[in-house]
Amino acid sequence: MKIIAVINDNTGEVHAVLQGYEHKVLYRGWIVAHNIEEIWQFGEVGENIQVKIKWGNLSHVIDNKNYSFIYEEEEE
Repeated sequence: MKIIAVINDNTGEVHAVLQGYEHKVLYRGWIVAHNIEEIWQFGEVGENIQVKIKWGNLSHVIDNKNYSFIYEEEEE
């Protein structure tokens, strides 16, 4: 599974979307990212996750305490 979008839990709005997936998410957010990758996970599965959002030469690290992630599942 790969992360295609990040939702701000406080506002309910899309914070970032992976480039090429803008049409799959109601996107009016801040960032069209070149890469969204999980960089750290600890605790129980899915309990504490950090994700790095990269666009251009900028990056932003967030966690799942204030954000939710939309995943694209791989077809079987």
